[in-house]
Amino acid sequence: MTKNNYELDLQEIHIKKLNELIPFFGEDINEVIKYALIKFIDDFVFQNKFSIMRKELNYIDKKKE
Repeated sequence: MTKNNYELDLQEIHIKKLNELIPFFGEDINEVIKYALIKFIDDFVFQNKFSIMRKELNYIDKKKE
């Protein structure tokens, strides 16, 4: 699978998820967008924190050796 196909599949998944959220929030697309942004930001921050913690642990392990 090329990167393009992967990105398109991912985009389709995101569109499906957003379409599932629209009935939950009613027709107010702004609420859906706010929810999606908050979720994205939470996931992004968590991944960055995890990555930073992993780098710090690797540094500590190397320092011990």
